[in-house]
Parts: sequence; structure tokens; C-alpha cells
Amino acid sequence: MSTEEDLKRLNDNGARRSAEILSIVSQGGADQKRGSMGWYEIQSKIAGKGTNGKDIIAKIKVMRKVLTIGGIRVSANHQDAQHIADWYGVKMLTEKISDLINQQANVRLPILAQGTWTEPASPPTTDGSMSRLFRVFDYDRIVTEKLVQIYGNPNPPGLYVNEGKEWILSEKYGPNMKEQVNPNSDTKAKYKDLSCNHGWYQPNSEKSPLGPGPGNVKKIQTQGHRHDMNHNDYSQLLRFVKGVVYVSHDGGENYEKKKYSDLLKNPTLVSLLSYYEANTVPPRHPFVQKKFWKGRSV
Repeated sequence: MSTEEDLKRLNDNGARRSAEILSIVSQGGADQKRGSMGWYEIQSKIAGKGTNGKDIIAKIKVMRKVLTIGGIRVSANHQDAQHIADWYGVKMLTEKISDLINQQANVRLPILAQGTWTEPASPPTTDGSMSRLFRVFDYDRIVTEKLVQIYGNPNPPGLYVNEGKEWILSEKYGPNMKEQVNPNSDTKAKYKDLSCNHGWYQPNSEKSPLGPGPGNVKKIQTQGHRHDMNHNDYSQLLRFVKGVVYVSHDGGENYEKKKYSDLLKNPTLVSLLSYYEANTVPPRHPFVQKKFWKGRSV
């Protein structure tokens, strides 16, 4: 297992450091191990659409908090985040699953943003240093101090929200949008070549009705498709969802095992995981070629 001292020797360049994080994880150096990732069960439901008008309910297991190495919350770019998910044999979040985590979390942090990407930047960061290694350590310390301040414990039990932002799967990676150019991206690239970051929920957002985009659950970062796949900054942390979901059609009396990827293709059940119709949100990022399959190279 890698230590904090190992992390301090990583590259100061965000893109290169992301590849180093992937290397550490793929050698078993992260604190979370395959099959023991700190899973926490959340639920999603479709009201009244099951057997005899009962609810359809899904039990979904998500990481209760973000991935750490040597106890430090580490960031990576979207491409390497997908590779890490593949190595663990797990899946990336959708917008709806991220919102469900926010709705059901019991360890709630305020937004602890430390500045903006480029100059002129807002205080407290004015040097355009968001991708640098020291920001990773600074931010981790700030989050831990806030947990102690609120809960009296650097590692309280439960489901966390707002440790940072997350990379997610987007409907814009689907067949209808992936070849379209996003004119607002840094490189004017097609959606399939862009990352999608998301999160930092505002106070009381857990009380908002679930729904896509900026008009529903209140968050600082709605689906962002501005950055390319190499973008990495201190706030882009790593959190995944298990690839198996248990679904009940009779209000929770009986459950059957379903694949996460199959649910995203199912016209009836897709709304358990996504705000969008079936076959719109893909089960993986379309840009990323498979490098690992459940811990093995491909």
C-alpha cells in the first residue's frame, strides 16, 4: 500500500500525476481494495410502476466516500478515472446517482472550493495552481479539518457528500450527441472527446426534487463538458458505483440481480439510474479504450 510520503514524490503536472495515480491503483496501492471499497447502499424508485401498482425499487451500492491513497483524497482526470473504474470492475456515476447520493447522504460537508482555474481568479487562490500537487494536500487537509469541526471525527461513519466533485457519465456521450461539437469547451471538441465533471451541492439541495440540469437539484457544478480528457485539478476526486444492482418489482418484497449496464439500456428501468431515456447514457466513456478488465490488462 502506498503512503502519503509516496504521494509527495508524484509529478507536479496534473495530467502526468493522474497517470501515476492510475499506476499506483493498478498495483494495489490504494486504500480501497477490490471487493472491499466501503460500499454504502442507496435506493432509487419508480413510483407505482411495478406489480399491482407497487413501486419498482433499486438497491444501488456506491462508495461511501472518495478513493484515497495513504489516507489522502487523490484526484485524476476523467480518462484515468474510467481506467481505475475498469481495474476495480466497477462503474462511473450518472448524474442521477450523484444526486441520489446527495439526497441520502448523512455526512454532509459544505462546498470547500479553493479558487478558480485561470487568472484572474477569485480569492483565496489567485495563482492558477489548481492542478498542482500541493493543492491536493491542502484540499485534503481542509476537508479533514472540516469533518473534525462538524462531526468531531476525521472519518465519521456514513455516506459522504461534497468531499469534492466527480467525473460522471453523460447523456451527451450517447449516440445522439457524442459527435456534436461543444462550442463552449476549451478546445471546441466533440462531446465524446470531453470530460464531464459534476457536483458540489448547495445547502438544502437534498430537499430539491430530483431532475436533470441546473433547473432542479442545486449544485455549483452542473454537468460540465468544458475540459478535455487530460484535465485534472484538486477537486476532481474518485468515486464509483457497483456494477450489480438489485431490483424489486413488488415494492421491496423480492429482488433480482441486474447489471448496471443493462439497466441503462432498459426502457422501463433506466430511470432508476438516469434522467434520460434508454441507450442514451453509455455504461463507459466512449473516448476511453479499455486498458483493464477487473484488475487484468486487456
